[in-house]
Amino acid sequence: ISHEGSDQLLIANNLSDNVVLLDVKTGRILKSFDVSTSKLVPTSFPYTVVATRDGRRGWCSLWNASQVVELDLVAGKVVRGIPLLKPKEAIAPGSHPTALLLSHNEKLLYVALSNADSVAVLDTTTGRPTHFLDASISSQKASGAFPIGLALSGDGARLFVAAASLNSVAIFDTT
Repeated sequence: ISHEGSDQLLIANNLSDNVVLLDVKTGRILKSFDVSTSKLVPTSFPYTVVATRDGRRGWCSLWNASQVVELDLVAGKVVRGIPLLKPKEAIAPGSHPTALLLSHNEKLLYVALSNADSVAVLDTTTGRPTHFLDASISSQKASGAFPIGLALSGDGARLFVAAASLNSVAIFDTT
């Protein structure tokens, strides 16, 4: 991130349930974001972060909390949590949000949901999912595609989704 004349690095601290914004040159922590969902032990497991080009907003996937949090990188606060296919019971497996990718115009946030075989498409203005893309193959009878990686074509017309257990890439038309 390049913001206010300095290079900054946004880091998901997986086992600390926080996200930090660092000054690259000095290594100094500029902001720290508490993304924990339990008061007792780290349980959210922040996984991936992504930020807007202007360095003002960011998002972090919370692998064990079945949600994404939006961050105000200037004010240093968590704006909101966005639930993504949360389980009905606390001990049930969650959707495991992993990879994050902003569309070229930054109006959409793609979120790989590894344990749900889908990709959530979020409106970055409202913070709400607009739809979910099914990353499984048509002949697949049980879950297990495990989408873990996302990429957009140069023109933004195609979304590529790496499906870990299928050793394949799903391609979606984003137009």
